[in-house]
Amino acid sequence: MKVSKFFLWFLILVLALNTKETLANNGLRVSSYCFPKPSPTIIITLIPNSNMGRYCQTDVKVLLKSSYKVGTWSSKVNCISGDTFFNPSMVAAKFRDQWFDLNYTYKDPISGADSVKSVKVFVQTKPSVQIINNDTSFCRSNIVKFSVMSEVKNTGKIYWYQDINDGRIKFDGQSVSSNNPCQLTLYPRNDSISHYKIIVLSEAESVCPSDSDELKIDVYPIPKVALKIDKTEACNQLLAHFETRIFNDIDSLSSKFILDFGDGTHSTLKETQHFFTGAGSYYVNLKVVSESGCDTNLHKTINIHNSPTADFISTPSDYAQISYPVINFINKSKARQLDTLVSFHWDFGDYNNVNDTSQLINPSYLYPSDTGTYRVRLTAITQYGCMDTFERNILVKPDEPLGFRIFPVPIKDGFSYEINKPGEFILEIFDTEGRIIYFAKSEGLNIQKADLEIASGLYLIRVKDLFGKEVIKRIIKL
Repeated sequence: MKVSKFFLWFLILVLALNTKETLANNGLRVSSYCFPKPSPTIIITLIPNSNMGRYCQTDVKVLLKSSYKVGTWSSKVNCISGDTFFNPSMVAAKFRDQWFDLNYTYKDPISGADSVKSVKVFVQTKPSVQIINNDTSFCRSNIVKFSVMSEVKNTGKIYWYQDINDGRIKFDGQSVSSNNPCQLTLYPRNDSISHYKIIVLSEAESVCPSDSDELKIDVYPIPKVALKIDKTEACNQLLAHFETRIFNDIDSLSSKFILDFGDGTHSTLKETQHFFTGAGSYYVNLKVVSESGCDTNLHKTINIHNSPTADFISTPSDYAQISYPVINFINKSKARQLDTLVSFHWDFGDYNNVNDTSQLINPSYLYPSDTGTYRVRLTAITQYGCMDTFERNILVKPDEPLGFRIFPVPIKDGFSYEINKPGEFILEIFDTEGRIIYFAKSEGLNIQKADLEIASGLYLIRVKDLFGKEVIKRIIKL
């Protein structure tokens, strides 16, 4: 059976009247009628609340609003700030990802008793992604490879991608990758510094937004250098000038230069000179280090060669007579170690003849009819162009009368003789009847011996040269 509201209020009024009369009969004064008042309707709200009480850990303040102004907010979770705000970021990890109550406590204006109104909230742990690698830098090469890794929490998927395009990057061979760890391949563009920013992004989870982290990578150029040396080959010793040049975007003022000369000494100057002594190969190494610590090395070789020793002798020794002014030269030059003599230049010192030179190893030269001293010069040259010069005087003397001496005198079984001129001669011995009893070819300026088996008596000896000049002497054989 349904009871109307009007009937209920009528019943309450009757009970109140009976109560008043009963109180009066008992000597109590009732000044007025008492009517019970209903408890107020309390409405509590969260602002904002677009996700039906679900919030993310990263949310800061949610306004707590109540239609009854004299209550207080509380919770078993420490998340209320300033009495009127719910702060999801204050919720401890053990209370996240579960429902809990926010309570509004107030005194009932009718009964005076404490009353509580509650609303349930859910704080979701935010997704977290953090790159383990520190910001880093590399020295440039054509391809730079390395691995990156991130620490991932509360999310199902991540994405690696490139933010700043100062050069091309591949993530596991692709433009985007979801692998963890991920292999990066960088392709720097040029010889100047390249900047990269790598982003790792998590997926958004329910009410929480995605998280991200970034890695900065700088790729510095390697110094592109050239070492200029004015001379790298020399004989015996060398004073060499060195100049280092940088061709790319590297500040030479802030760079370091280390030039090792290969002989135990070095220099830190960009431009310098060095004196090499002694034959050998010197391996020169240049190291240039940029301000960012990138370095490059360059190698050069300096070769110092020995000079040869030029020398010669002549026959006849150092002089000739005008009647036969031919000098034969014998080359005695020598090269050192593994060097080789490849050419010779003779200058016979005959200023009356422009063709008084020769390239032969062992030449001969016919001097003119003028007597005098001639300065002969020989230059010996190795395969490296190293040379040495030796000089000697040659004397062309006036003719001396052709003559010879015989000893002992008188002769016995044989005798010795010496002709006073260089060259070839014929020696003949005649008896008193003009018959040749001895014949020999002889070299001048040498003591030679003649063995004879002839009878005792008087004989004639004739010596003549190739030009028909002759001299005759008498000898006695005992």
